[in-house]
Amino acid sequence: MRQRFPRNLFVLPAVASMLATMVPAGAGAAVFRPLIQQGHVNYKTAIVKPAASCSSLTGRVLDADSKIASATDIGASGDVPEHCEVIVSTKRTLHIAIDLPVGWNQRGYVLGNGGFGGGSVTAPTAIAERDAVLVNDFAVASNDDGEPNASFSNPNYGSFLKTNPEGLEDYSYRAVHSSSLYTKEVSDLFYDQYPAEMYFVGCSDGGREGLIEAQRFPADFDGIVAGASVLADSDLQLQNTWNANAYNNNPFTLAQLATVSNAVLAKCGETLNGVPDGIVPDPRLCTFDPAKDVPVCSGSLQPPNCLTVGQLGVYESMIGGPISKGKIYFPGLPLGSEANWPGDAIPTSIGGVSIQQLLGENWVKYALGYGTGINFDPVTFNFNRGPYLDDNLAPIHAIADAADTNLTAFKNRGGKMISYVGWADPLVGPWSLVGYYESVERTLGVKQTDDFYRFFTLPGVAHCAGGAGPDTIDPFSAVVDWKEAGFAPSTLIASKLNAQGQILFQRTLCMYPFMGQFINGDNPLLASSWKCVPGPTGVPLTDYPKRDPFDSAYHEISP
Repeated sequence: MRQRFPRNLFVLPAVASMLATMVPAGAGAAVFRPLIQQGHVNYKTAIVKPAASCSSLTGRVLDADSKIASATDIGASGDVPEHCEVIVSTKRTLHIAIDLPVGWNQRGYVLGNGGFGGGSVTAPTAIAERDAVLVNDFAVASNDDGEPNASFSNPNYGSFLKTNPEGLEDYSYRAVHSSSLYTKEVSDLFYDQYPAEMYFVGCSDGGREGLIEAQRFPADFDGIVAGASVLADSDLQLQNTWNANAYNNNPFTLAQLATVSNAVLAKCGETLNGVPDGIVPDPRLCTFDPAKDVPVCSGSLQPPNCLTVGQLGVYESMIGGPISKGKIYFPGLPLGSEANWPGDAIPTSIGGVSIQQLLGENWVKYALGYGTGINFDPVTFNFNRGPYLDDNLAPIHAIADAADTNLTAFKNRGGKMISYVGWADPLVGPWSLVGYYESVERTLGVKQTDDFYRFFTLPGVAHCAGGAGPDTIDPFSAVVDWKEAGFAPSTLIASKLNAQGQILFQRTLCMYPFMGQFINGDNPLLASSWKCVPGPTGVPLTDYPKRDPFDSAYHEISP
């Protein structure tokens, strides 16, 4: 039986003084990443010095597939300590950067990727990500997924997934595994000892990578943080294709979308939350019915204050999910995420390209036919073939999906994992992780799952960042405290920051399936004003689409 939660009284330091100078919500976007703030564990209790010079590592052969291409001394800069930057090259196209501080805390830390990965490990952004970890004296690694030149600005961003089969396999499951192995090996060369603990942190595709590691390579890491995981990769990209094709056939403006978003919040925001904060606390509690609650254009009611009948069909199709042979096979976008659609689920201007369209089209064109020789077209893709059951998609599912719910090996060697997702995430959506976590509980048992794996949902938070909700959390310190000090996290504290880093408000996040409930009469800006109560469970498969939003024979919808 699950424990009941006490009222959480913990508030981050200096909150009281910050509350007095708060600026209006939405004044700045917070950065959403593990803050690496020390909890119970002091990261700098054991500092190890190098046993070899940095330059002596250059040219060292690690195995038959890889060697150290370069090893460069990097001087201290601000809070970033002096370190040895090691670049590992492979006979494939994979490159791995491993930064080794001259004072080491005996821990390894591997960063996850996003999108389809790619990008140089020596690019300023990649260096900045590792520097943020180096300040706490971790040996930290990142990789390029086998495609150092990949870029979101390229409309054929994912073409390497087809032209470079090794790159597809590195992206799917191998790059992070190699990063773990080489971080251990290079640490031994430099410090004359292996890391005492290994950690992985990733969000989006990095979240998928984290689950892949726990499922397929349980000895790689002692602690894993896996956020907003793209765990059903091909199915999600087919959903992206579905949404893009639906929207492009009958688009609506951002102003019209705002009308819909306001209607959702009017019904499911403060009514469910008890606080006028623009947040739907859990989409499963929302009784919003598009057919009844979305204004339909007629007479004097015209855009942007309404949707046409055709546009309403598109919206219903996007929140209802893709349909195959008359059945929904993948859940749609969550209610309450609409304000986060621009740029992610729909383009910022009609005729543009959303992130969903970019990723979906590239995956269908360049990865979906892996192992079959079939070339799929994202515009004419026939959803009535039944992608879930289609044997032609089995090869790509097998290498890229993080679907295995038997995590016994990871559990038995003492691994700890924390997953999280935003309830208002329009790119990945919460449903895959909700379904996965509940499936793990069914496979291993609730108590056995709680012993090593905890899942948290973030109300109002978009994909890894943004949204109206509190999007700054520190799951990394929580997983370290759990692994090394035995403090299993039942709650996390989430903050919303302004552009100056000041706290606007905080919430208590509860271990799933519990959810935060406002304590009437308290200050809603404080985490201590939210208690954990049992929440709903399950993945909704709503049948919103009542009409075909497409004019062509692109797909069929059964009544």
